[in-house]
Amino acid sequence: MALSFRYLITGWLVWAGLTATIARAQSPANGERQFTLLAGGEANWQGVAYQPVLAKVVPLTFSHQRRSDVQKAVGETLVFTRERIDPSTGQPVRVPVARVSWPAGVRKALLVFVPRSIRGADGLEFDVLAIDDGFEAFPGNSLRVLNLTPVNLLGRIGERQAEFKPGVSPVTDLADLVPPGAAAVALALGMRTETGALTLYLGPLETSPSTRALVMVLPPKTADSRKVRVFMITQPVPKPLVVK
Repeated sequence: MALSFRYLITGWLVWAGLTATIARAQSPANGERQFTLLAGGEANWQGVAYQPVLAKVVPLTFSHQRRSDVQKAVGETLVFTRERIDPSTGQPVRVPVARVSWPAGVRKALLVFVPRSIRGADGLEFDVLAIDDGFEAFPGNSLRVLNLTPVNLLGRIGERQAEFKPGVSPVTDLADLVPPGAAAVALALGMRTETGALTLYLGPLETSPSTRALVMVLPPKTADSRKVRVFMITQPVPKPLVVK
C-alpha cells in the first residue's frame, strides 16, 4: 500500500513501543558498562536525568546531532527521571519518564530516546531503543541507519540498493561501496508513493577507515513537508592494538 506524506506524519504520532534491539552482541570485556544518548525526536528534554540509585541524580544533555557524554550504567534496568511537583504535598519529587533494560552481552550502548505522542498508563514519556555501540559491533568504515519513521525507506548507497525498516539497520561495510581514491559516497533515501518511488534525501556520505557513520532519520515536522530530517553522526574509532 502506497503511503502519503500525511500518513508518514500521522503514522509517526501513533507509532510507539520501540523495543531494545541489538544489531550484534559484544562480549563485555573487563571494564565498566557505558552508554551515550541521542534525542530521537522533538520533546522537552529539560530536567531529564539518569538516576542510578535513589540518592543520585545525573543531569543529561540530549542532541540530534551528536552522542552525549559517556555515562556509567548501573544495574540491569536503567531509570531516567524528571522533577515534578507532587499535587498532594506541593513538594518536588522525581518521577520516572523512561526505563530500559540493559541489553545482554553489551558493554557500550547507545540509548535513543523516542518521545511518546501520548504519555502511557505507566506515566513514561519516552520509549528507549538500546543499540550495541561497541566498536566491534559497529566498526570503522561502516554505516548504520536508524529509521525513526513508521515506514520502510528505500535506500541507495553508492551503487547498492537497500531498504531500511523502522528501527536499527544492520551494519553496512562501506569498504566495497566507495570508489578508489574517493572520500565519500552518495546516500539516497526515499519512499514508495501512489505514483512510484520518491526521493526524500540525497547527499554525500563521508567515509574513512578511521570513522563510522550513524544516519538518524526523523519524520518531517509538518504534514505538508516532503523532506525527512536526516542527521549524519560520524565518530572516530580507535586504531586496533598491534601485538608485537
